[in-house]
Amino acid sequence: MPIKTKEQRQWLDEAKALVKYKTQSLIPQDKSYGQYLKSTYKYYERKGISRTHGLRHLYAQKVYKELTGWECPAKGGLSRKQLSSEQKVTDKEVRLQISENLGHCRISIVAQYCGK
Repeated sequence: MPIKTKEQRQWLDEAKALVKYKTQSLIPQDKSYGQYLKSTYKYYERKGISRTHGLRHLYAQKVYKELTGWECPAKGGLSRKQLSSEQKVTDKEVRLQISENLGHCRISIVAQYCGK
């Protein structure tokens, strides 16, 4: 994900300073990905935070609008079928970028965040 502001850089640097396993995964060696994910969700739950995956949707929709200049279909914008040929090219380029930023390898995943 691109770092766009000094504040983002500061938060990232602070988080990196807390990492115990600097040469390996952020996941402790004694846990699998699934175990770590489950413990993370339990932590959020104890803090009263829920539906964190929605933040990915919010991010994707915000970036889509920033890069295209219009709302994505999930936010009431035009569907891909309604876009002009030029807009379709922009739409595809932006969806590819969002897919990469979110760590996905398929553009089709972005449809879950931004609509079709």
